[in-house]
Amino acid sequence: MRRLVLAFAGLALLWLVEVLLAIAGFGAVAPLLGLAMAAIVAVFFMHLGTTVPLGRVFAAAGLFWLVILLGLGAMDPFTRIDYPVPPTGQAGTSFGR
Repeated sequence: MRRLVLAFAGLALLWLVEVLLAIAGFGAVAPLLGLAMAAIVAVFFMHLGTTVPLGRVFAAAGLFWLVILLGLGAMDPFTRIDYPVPPTGQAGTSFGR
């Protein structure tokens, strides 16, 4: 029980650090803190540190598919090209002239 309370306190502390860094303008550090929080949840609350090896295999498979889904979802904004559009009323924008 004490380990879970300490893990929760660690999560709360990491969350507080994340909020303070975001307010200070260092929001780019947030993904690293998020990974640390996810690791704490996986090890302490999901008991992946003391589970059978098959449990770790399933956790790794879930993480693998999450990376694939996030990677495929990020392909659209990363490969999108924004073409400039001329303002309305400029020469060459009307088809009738």
